[in-house]
Amino acid sequence: MGDIAILTDTGTGLPQEWIEEYAIRPIPFNVIMGDESYRDGVDLTADELFTLLPDADPMPTTAAPSPADWEQAYRDAISQGARGILVLPLSSKLSASYSTASVSAESISEVPIRVVDTLRAAMAQGFVVMAAARAARQGGDLDAMVAAAEQAIDTSGFVFVIDTLEYLHRGGRVPAIAAMAGSVLKVHPIMALRGDGTVGILTATRGMAKALERIMSELEKRLGGRELREAAVMHGNVPDLAAELRKMVMDRYEIDQMPTTRMTTVMAVHTGPGIVGVAYRAGE
Repeated sequence: MGDIAILTDTGTGLPQEWIEEYAIRPIPFNVIMGDESYRDGVDLTADELFTLLPDADPMPTTAAPSPADWEQAYRDAISQGARGILVLPLSSKLSASYSTASVSAESISEVPIRVVDTLRAAMAQGFVVMAAARAARQGGDLDAMVAAAEQAIDTSGFVFVIDTLEYLHRGGRVPAIAAMAGSVLKVHPIMALRGDGTVGILTATRGMAKALERIMSELEKRLGGRELREAAVMHGNVPDLAAELRKMVMDRYEIDQMPTTRMTTVMAVHTGPGIVGVAYRAGE
């Protein structure tokens, strides 16, 4: 990766092979269950979390990497030869990760550190990270990597369906009346990242088949006639739905590769197990 270290957090869900190939350094979120704290993907996987969620009381909570976590990561990168550091955390509208990364950067004077608010989550955030990593591989300096990341922010997104609003309600992110209505009507909320880095409910459908069709129509709308440059399917523990959605995308668009990745533990706390969606990056 040259002299510039790329740090992110575990909100991305990047495939492990990409992390290793491009020497990306994901800093773990923390999942708090009772009196115990677990590092996302290190001490607790999403699959393990899914077995615990139905009976969890109180509901697990999440915490961004601490300033100390980021500072240690910066100092590790410097000790390994980094002459600059680019940090691409989860959207500041969804987490304190950007804030804690920024605070820690102020304590480092040995090398330049740029902390960019991706305003993205999941593999939409991952595509921002990958844009910077590819710019570095092509010989770009820190400024060129930041420019590539910012361009990817403008062209990436994530559209998904969740099985129930229960976990978002239990985590305090939707009112009880919305969760109750969804349960009674047996509908599946279609959600998406907004341009400002927040997440909103677009609509709701009955049945996952219709939900996948709506995701496809929303993807087409968001592309607005541009090419689909990159895409990835993400899911909780619904591999069959993920495979179906992947086929729908591959059948409609010409795209060289399209990984299927699992939701990370920190995301799974808020969405529950039945999530599936497509992250994308459009052409300019």
